[in-house]
Amino acid sequence: HRVHEDVGDRVPHRLGGAAGTAAGIHAVDAPWACPCQTAGSPKSAGTEPSIPAAAGTEPGPPAGPKTSPKAPAARLSADELLERIGNIGRQLKGYTEKLVFSFIDISGYRKVQRNLAGLGVREFSPEEQLRFAKGLAELNGELDLELATCGEEVDLSAFGVKHNKCIDDELMMRLFHDDAALMDFISAECSLLDGWHIPKSRKDKGQRKVCGCIVSKDIGAYNTCPHLCRYCYANASPEQALANWRPRAQPVRPRSSQNSRRLGENPKSNLRNTLCC
Repeated sequence: HRVHEDVGDRVPHRLGGAAGTAAGIHAVDAPWACPCQTAGSPKSAGTEPSIPAAAGTEPGPPAGPKTSPKAPAARLSADELLERIGNIGRQLKGYTEKLVFSFIDISGYRKVQRNLAGLGVREFSPEEQLRFAKGLAELNGELDLELATCGEEVDLSAFGVKHNKCIDDELMMRLFHDDAALMDFISAECSLLDGWHIPKSRKDKGQRKVCGCIVSKDIGAYNTCPHLCRYCYANASPEQALANWRPRAQPVRPRSSQNSRRLGENPKSNLRNTLCC
């Protein structure tokens, strides 16, 4: 999770990761601007042992403008992967407007190499990436989603795929332009001729060059997610993740009504006590 700096109590943040499967999307009622990004998963027993199966389930109410499967590439072929994306996409049709995907990076993460050892998982070749993008574009004729990649150098614009910025100032401007503090933070302006626009995005210099996210702060922690997806770069090992998660899984109980009022009046305080992965 990331939240933006210096916005006061109206803090737009990103909800992502394995917790948001097609089987578990819910509306969020929060006192801050909150565009939700949900990771969709077709459930793989080998690589996602703790994720609920999505097939045959009904999606919940509209949860946000993007769904983000950790798509390519394991032991699946491009065709098998597209079939699974199509299954989830049909269930989510009308509930989301954007599909963001990335190609798995194994060589750059020692933790991922260690966690995937023995599963036969590999990265897609450049040729497979192009073949996948072509198939996704054809599938999208049915799904009618905006397509984008996350943190990828490859140019797939020939297939209608853009480079995404998951912490997206343009999306915030479109959804929350009535929030003056937020618009000031993202340098959004409104004029009679151009309407709302952002002359220059505040790119996060602490991220990779290919990352399009604007400046933001993490509010989560590594080695705390209990879903134990084998390709996840945030967990060093299942044992360490579960050991860190268990104490945080207990609900926060204020010691007094005075403490309760203070927590309720400060959304950022609540976030620090309840979000851990």
